[in-house]
Amino acid sequence: QGEGSFEVSGGDGFYSASTGETSGGGGAGGRIAVYFTNKFNSTQYTAHFIGDYVSFGGRSPATGISAGPGTVFVRNQTDPQNFYSWLMVNNQPWPLLTAPAHIRPLYSRLLDWTDPLVSADRLTFENKDGIIFTSTGGFPAGGGTLTGLIPGNDAADYYTTSPSFTMTLQFLNGYDVYIDYLRLVPTCNRDGFSYTITTYSSTDSNGAVVATATNTSDCILNITHNVPIARFVRRIVVSVTRVQPVIYGVVGIAAFEVYYTEPSSPVQQFYSTQPESAWIVLKDEPVGTSSVIYATQLSITNDAKLRIDGANVSIVSTDLVGDNSGSMSLRASQVLDATPDKTSNDTDSQDKQFPFSLFVDYNATFFPSLWFTCNHVNYTIRGTLGELDFLNLGPGCYFDIQTPVTRPSYDIVRVQIKPGGHL
Repeated sequence: QGEGSFEVSGGDGFYSASTGETSGGGGAGGRIAVYFTNKFNSTQYTAHFIGDYVSFGGRSPATGISAGPGTVFVRNQTDPQNFYSWLMVNNQPWPLLTAPAHIRPLYSRLLDWTDPLVSADRLTFENKDGIIFTSTGGFPAGGGTLTGLIPGNDAADYYTTSPSFTMTLQFLNGYDVYIDYLRLVPTCNRDGFSYTITTYSSTDSNGAVVATATNTSDCILNITHNVPIARFVRRIVVSVTRVQPVIYGVVGIAAFEVYYTEPSSPVQQFYSTQPESAWIVLKDEPVGTSSVIYATQLSITNDAKLRIDGANVSIVSTDLVGDNSGSMSLRASQVLDATPDKTSNDTDSQDKQFPFSLFVDYNATFFPSLWFTCNHVNYTIRGTLGELDFLNLGPGCYFDIQTPVTRPSYDIVRVQIKPGGHL
């Protein structure tokens, strides 16, 4: 009992107040596990402790980015027949961005025109993730600039009077990044355009064309063009040509987003390109055995990301909590079972909003509640999706099914797509 705090946060990178020198990234958060019995036989999972459990990732002063958070696991064992457990992943709060589940946008922090990393002509900026974004297209007086393409800056777009131009993204981190896909949204009240996207790796100077002459004329507002990449790249070039005849004299792009992850595979990889995640690692488990983690409540908040190491691992939770900023990834042979207790009379538990993003890789499985509702989160389903009676996609929810053509069709009784929802 009490009101203090358990804290195992990672350390921040080096910063010198006298010289301004910065170096090093932040350290990952640690692990907290508390198992207790309550002598007052309370059914509250927090018993009489009203303090905090803190396991943030440390920050890098050079980039402003946090390392991966740790995990907090609390179990009330007062009633041996009815344990209440709580698994929490919570990182340091940042301005929240909506990102698909297994990935995050490479533009992780918002910039504005006064940011010193933006060039005077507003056609070049370097963001805090070490990416230079440039364009050859001039903008009209008072017009939108490249900063309008950054996720979270929905009030702006980038538009130019140039009849043709190129946008180039160059990654400065010293190694190729596995890009899962790009997302391009044209501004439909401008002139239409066609675009070609070419990617280059450190060993491929000729490039690989991944989208050829895609025409955005007669586009529908907020319709996204997803462009699969699925390769390691160092540079991305987007060539844009206005479609004739000219009506408004400007070409506009509402959003251009780049997402990355570890490569998808029917088997697990031994590395990850998402170092800011919290990991659950099961030690001393014999190869080939199955493990089940029971968490009455699973909470993922403040842009935290949860991943699991090992094969044949399941997480079972009937109460999911989040703020729409976090995400969870399921790798090959892993399972998230979020179905409510079928014997319970609590019908509300079967119609709760899913509060964080989710990526289900090949050979992974997700069992949702029968009534699935989401807003401002993203789901990529490449594996198995359990039974669904009602799929309700609210504003900002992307539900993307990318399963192989050999997989049987999904049977969803009712689908409702509200304005701003995407299936």
